[in-house]
Amino acid sequence: MNAEFLVAPNVKINVLPNVLLTVSNTHFYTCADMWKGIEVQPNGRLNLTRSNIEDAMTAVKWNFRFLIVIFISSF
Repeated sequence: MNAEFLVAPNVKINVLPNVLLTVSNTHFYTCADMWKGIEVQPNGRLNLTRSNIEDAMTAVKWNFRFLIVIFISSF
């Protein structure tokens, strides 16, 4: 992994409308209580490649009206 994010409990990463979030070779985790994961809003986009999401209540939450690409990643 090229990057590690130690996420605080109950934090949620929001991908807003008309925004593309690209995550590559990244590890998200927490040492305490669970965090809320990544939520992609309508018309938002997520590209997740070779990354790990741990300790999240919901790793990725999205609405099927927009693009999400997940490639060689684990939850």
